[in-house]
Amino acid sequence: MRDSYYLETPAIRVEQPLGTFFVASISARHLREMTFSERAQASNDNNETTYSVVGSQRGLDQHRAQQIGRYLESVDAAFPNSIILAANYTPDQRFVIDDEDKWQILPFEEAPRIWNLKIPTEKKLAAIIDGQHRLTGFDYAANERSEMELLCAIYFDIPVDIQAYIFATINFNQKKVNRSLAYELFNVEMDETKECSWSPDKLAVYLCRRLNTAEESPLKGHIAIAPESGVLDSKSKTWKVSTATVVDGICKLISSNSKKDRDALHKKPGSKRHRSQLGGDNSPLREMYKTVNDKLIFSCVMNFFEAVDEIFWRSTEDSTFIKRTVGIQALFDVLKTILNKHINEKDVSKEFFLKVLSPARNISFEDNWLKQASGSGKTRLKNVILLKIKLMNFDEIKNSSEEDHYKRLCK
Repeated sequence: MRDSYYLETPAIRVEQPLGTFFVASISARHLREMTFSERAQASNDNNETTYSVVGSQRGLDQHRAQQIGRYLESVDAAFPNSIILAANYTPDQRFVIDDEDKWQILPFEEAPRIWNLKIPTEKKLAAIIDGQHRLTGFDYAANERSEMELLCAIYFDIPVDIQAYIFATINFNQKKVNRSLAYELFNVEMDETKECSWSPDKLAVYLCRRLNTAEESPLKGHIAIAPESGVLDSKSKTWKVSTATVVDGICKLISSNSKKDRDALHKKPGSKRHRSQLGGDNSPLREMYKTVNDKLIFSCVMNFFEAVDEIFWRSTEDSTFIKRTVGIQALFDVLKTILNKHINEKDVSKEFFLKVLSPARNISFEDNWLKQASGSGKTRLKNVILLKIKLMNFDEIKNSSEEDHYKRLCK
């Protein structure tokens, strides 16, 4: 038994049907030194008819790790979910045999529920079951961030197939958080921050909620919210689109990369954040966003959809694709194009949008070729509107085989 250890820390024992694990707090620096991850891959063991799976992790997504690194630079970075480890396992898929190197877990006699985790060496003797991207993200953050403590759930001496089973259970049996619900939860923080510090997605959430509740809004009652907040009648049979669809549409008008903007703002304490600190980009309402002209941004979106309501929605059935997700996405793309083409006119009135959109009044959205609930459906809806209002030419159509359909719909 060693007299000194590379790391000692308290741990809590947790009993679950699969087995026992221990929860402890370990710094990112220590974890990067002591752990490794294995990419899942097939090996046929020199046999053409059978194969075995080696490793339990997905391939590392470098872009995702870089995004996490930017997030770690923010003043309010947090990872409350646990890194899951399999201790006493080597990178060449062997159990650690040498007791001098094994991770040990020993009880405290004074506190029955508290255990003592002892790690003898900095050797990489713990496999990452879940959390490789979070740990790799520290490679793209400032060095001092590596001292950040992370919650770890540690299994001891479990074979690779059990590691893979735990990974699969975590990543495939659990539902992803609904984006619309996540956007709704932004409201909690909105009540506590100044508007000038709002990131593009936070402002988009705020404007989305206004569009959903303002009496004069053509989108009132049509944006589906995740929780039963009482704002809308959840049993209504009227057409609905998700919060995420509208938020994404608004974000594209004020930011070409809303996540990058959010990370940049959050590098500063809340009291020192201001949108004007962000750089410019090619989104049409960027300057309005940076100068906190939210009222004009809201008026622009509201007036556009009032024109859409008058020209398209009132004469179509609720089941028509121009009122579904692909339709709303296409309409936001049309709005962005209009603003980019007419940016010097600085006119965002309802009358302006009515004038621009009027030539598209007679489009038949019930045409079977337009009724595609996919990316191609969104592109077709967007293109046919832009062709009708003369903001796109037929020679700009990327798929030449579809030109006849566009000419038929735009004659």
